Amino acid sequence: MTCRIAYICGKQGLSIIPVLRDITGPENLMVFASASAFPEWAGEHDGIKPVESADRLKVDMKTFRPDIIFVMTYLARLDASLSECSKYGMVNIHPSLLPKYRGGAPIFYALKNGEEQVGVTFHFITAEFDQGDIIHQTTIKVTPQDCASSVWLKVLKKIVAQLPSVIENRSEWASRAKKQDDAFATFVGFPSAQERTLSDLKGAEENLDIIRACGRVTGAPLLINGQTIFVTDASMTHLNADCDDTAAAFISSDNKLIVRVRDGWMRVDAARYNDKAISSWRIIMEVKDNGA
Repeated sequence: MTCRIAYICGKQGLSIIPVLRDITGPENLMVFASASAFPEWAGEHDGIKPVESADRLKVDMKTFRPDIIFVMTYLARLDASLSECSKYGMVNIHPSLLPKYRGGAPIFYALKNGEEQVGVTFHFITAEFDQGDIIHQTTIKVTPQDCASSVWLKVLKKIVAQLPSVIENRSEWASRAKKQDDAFATFVGFPSAQERTLSDLKGAEENLDIIRACGRVTGAPLLINGQTIFVTDASMTHLNADCDDTAAAFISSDNKLIVRVRDGWMRVDAARYNDKAISSWRIIMEVKDNGA
């Protein structure tokens, strides 16, 4: 496919560089990675530059003369006039069903809110974040077993699958583009520490959704006696007669950590402490009893 593509990305966007190279050929791809993403790229650096400044980026775009500018997970605001450096426009690849979840952490908030589907939206970049006309959109099912990590993998697979046809239809983007309906728009930023932290002030379902939203690899923080563990798996539970229903947290007779939440109890099935997976709940007992 003969098409010159300029690609501007953040860390998470690095993963589709090989796909773009396969589609266009390395000589027809120029990648501009954010200052934080560039050192993370471990592959061939030919055709990859760090974004040094907005002015430098515009000069490089005019020199490269791309047919398309794609943007993905690049968190800084881009000058919408960059699109004038390309033949077909500047398109953002956003991991939500726009206009829902405009902003920086759509997958986190979709899972935190218990959404049963997310998606990928290709849309023109305008002066306003995530509000440009949509040129392609596809839906992704979210299962109860999914978390942020698995949903992100689904998003990447969908992007990889859709990119060739989206690029192939570039001459029809302008005529097919659809305006976003602002009546259905929602906006999200980046989650605060409070939004990511498990708490007895939150209900069991809300806490479980936070674990999914943080991802079961890293987990969601839970404070026990001044120490933080990262819960990677948990479930709602009912207390047996021999359980201590007066405590905020305790180890049950079957050696599980039980914590009080707003509407009942939650059992911690897996967690990390000091960057290691907890293999024995004795560690949790020590944290609980000794703050050690």
